[in-house]
Amino acid sequence: MGIHYYIFVSAAVLGLGLITVISARSVYKLITGVVLVFSASIINIAAFSGFWGFNPEGQILILLTLFFTFLVMLTGIIILGYRRKKQNILYTGLNISDD
Repeated sequence: MGIHYYIFVSAAVLGLGLITVISARSVYKLITGVVLVFSASIINIAAFSGFWGFNPEGQILILLTLFFTFLVMLTGIIILGYRRKKQNILYTGLNISDD
């Protein structure tokens, strides 16, 4: 398999990620789109690293990119959990009667 297959898959994943980010109406979809964009870059880095021979610097770059992708996902999950908890506290304190 040549490198052009990996580039095609990476371009498809990048396109899906950008479409998801642009059309996102919720934070979940936005985070998913950002993760897809990061995944496309990881596919490219891995493909070029394998194409030019084993390069330890390239592998370290892939690990750092995966780590930062994990941090973005973790930050998004923490923010969503905080917002959901805050909304539940605000809505449970309401007392609406039909008088």
